Amino acid sequence: GLVSGPVRFVLGSGGHIAGIVSPPGPKAWHLVAESLPSTADDWPAAERIWRRCMQADPNDALSRYNCANALRHQDRAQEAAILFARATALDPQLADGWYNLACLAQDRGDLEAARKHFERALACDANYTDALFNLAVLHLDRGDAASALPLFEQYASRDPHSRWGRAAQEAGGPGRVVL
Repeated sequence: GLVSGPVRFVLGSGGHIAGIVSPPGPKAWHLVAESLPSTADDWPAAERIWRRCMQADPNDALSRYNCANALRHQDRAQEAAILFARATALDPQLADGWYNLACLAQDRGDLEAARKHFERALACDANYTDALFNLAVLHLDRGDAASALPLFEQYASRDPHSRWGRAAQEAGGPGRVVL
C-alpha cells in the first residue's frame, strides 16, 4: 500500500482505492473521502468511507449528504433520500440537501414534495440557480406558466452565461424570458 500521513491506502488494479486502514478520527475520514476520484468503481469505496465518517461523528450532516450522493451514483435512490433527509434534519440550512431531496422526489413523480424541497433550498440560498431553474421547469411541467415565468427570469438574470441567460439577452435583455 501507499502510506500518506496517518492514513494507509490500499490500491487496487488501475490505481483505484480498494480500501483504507483506520484513520484516527472524523477529520481524517473526511480528507480521505474527499480525495476519492469520482469514477463508477469508486462510489462503493466512497460510500464505505462516508459511512465511517458518519460513525465517527453521528451529528455530521455533511457525512450523510456525501454518503447520500455516493448512494445516488449507485442508483440507490431510496437509501439516498433517507440520508439526504437526515442531513437536512441535522442542518436545515443545507441547501444542497434540500435540492437533492427535490430531485429525488421529482424522479419518483412526487411533484408536490419536489416543489417544497426546491423552495426550501431557495430559502436557504436565494441564488441557488439550479433550484430556481428546476422549480421553474416543475411549474411549467404542471402547466403553470404564470409561476414558471418569474422563476425563469430570476434564473436568467442570476446565471447570464447559461443557455437560458443567453436566450434572455437575445430576447431583449437580462432577466427577460419569453415562453
